[in-house]
Amino acid sequence: MEPILLVHGYSTDASSEPNRDSVVGMYGDLPKWLRKEYGRANVFELNVSRYISLEDGIGIDDIARAFDNALRTDFKHLHDRTFHVIIHSTGALVMRTWIQKFSGSRQPIRNLIYLAGANLGSGWAHIGRGQLARWYRHFNSGDEPGVRVLNALELGSSETIDMQLSMISEGDPISSYGVREYVIIGTQAKTSAFLIPIKYAKEDGSDGTIRVSASNLNYNYVKYVANDKGRNVDARQVIADMRTETLPAHADYYHVDQSASSIAGVDRAVMPLAIPWGTAHSGGDVGVVAGSRNRKYIEPLLRTALGVRTRTQWENSVADFDAVTRQAYALAGEPSRDITGFWKGRWHRKGQYEAHSQIIIRLHDQDGRPVDHYDIDFGRGPDAQNPTSISDLLQDKHRNGVSPNIITFYLRTGRWEGKTPYDEEGNYLTRLTEIDQALLSVTATEPQTSDIQYVPFRKELNTKSLISFIRPHETTIVDIEMQRIPSGNVFAMFKH
Repeated sequence: MEPILLVHGYSTDASSEPNRDSVVGMYGDLPKWLRKEYGRANVFELNVSRYISLEDGIGIDDIARAFDNALRTDFKHLHDRTFHVIIHSTGALVMRTWIQKFSGSRQPIRNLIYLAGANLGSGWAHIGRGQLARWYRHFNSGDEPGVRVLNALELGSSETIDMQLSMISEGDPISSYGVREYVIIGTQAKTSAFLIPIKYAKEDGSDGTIRVSASNLNYNYVKYVANDKGRNVDARQVIADMRTETLPAHADYYHVDQSASSIAGVDRAVMPLAIPWGTAHSGGDVGVVAGSRNRKYIEPLLRTALGVRTRTQWENSVADFDAVTRQAYALAGEPSRDITGFWKGRWHRKGQYEAHSQIIIRLHDQDGRPVDHYDIDFGRGPDAQNPTSISDLLQDKHRNGVSPNIITFYLRTGRWEGKTPYDEEGNYLTRLTEIDQALLSVTATEPQTSDIQYVPFRKELNTKSLISFIRPHETTIVDIEMQRIPSGNVFAMFKH
């Protein structure tokens, strides 16, 4: 068995060398179980890592670079051979950054297991960067919030988006980097978290910190660029289009850039994802890392992932991981699991386990500059017969604080029939079937001049398109390259 490296998440810091107490605090009995499972003195080596995340001047790149330095000096015996990594939360960004920027042609990680990895951020990052959080730290621990790390962790950060796209730019991570990835994340917040007056502590479809759809590596990427009509439209026509209550049907100025777009399970392999029963982000009882009550669900998943040696085995592990998710849904659907006592009527177990989806929309112009002043509307299509629209599924909308050209929509897309969220064929039941036609519209303005217009974006989506575009427990990243056009006043030529 190759060595196993544990990497922690945000704000788990120590100024001294790790000791037994600090290890137990971070990882619970996980190190003990790994040593017992794979042997302490024979072929197993456990390295517990610590890194600093609570200093404003330190970013994810810095942590990844420091990890690289440690591998090449103090842990050269790891760098010179293959090993496995189990990470928690923010550790996902550290490891993925190191793989992309520092690992080189001989990438030594073989199995990379994310325990609630923050692959596409967390709503808490925006809270942690706020003034109230700063005051709390000032009067308690005295720590800084770690602004650079939180910027990367915020929902819809360009840093995490580009990181995901880089990992799939040349295929899946195995063909590009030689690493096999797995995601294990719960979708049940701790009951105690419901007393916290912050919505991200008790979101359905989340473990109380990370949304399943933000951790899941099965995400989709769609890029829209102007078509011939959009590149040649006159500024006066654009102004006329935008004066209408709804963008007219002839305003079909964009199409999908097929060379850049990538769909999970179509253009690349499906990644193993498991949602174990009764698992939250942290805690000694139900935490995904240190929890005691959920060990019987998580330990078999770790054993499966750490035992994979070939691509075929990795692909077959998808079914093993999915079986754990189905088991969790079966438990959530049992009447005996209904909430009683104080939380009855305030919190619904099935709601916590319903599938949710994210849509992240990022706007740039054709020169790569961000478009910050815009309106996005998910309305009913002009021929829609059903009353339901995407807006009816909306649970949260977050505009990124660092990059305002990026907005994240969080949708409740799953539904239950009786005790199960699956149909007779074993497919997730989705509320998207309630929408027969949707209309996505994006309009933008240049606030400093009336002589620059942005060609508006208009896309009609039927039920079939929606189901392929918005998938349960997944994120769809949409890049729209909005065409910026000048009026005739910007450059005029006259014949003398």
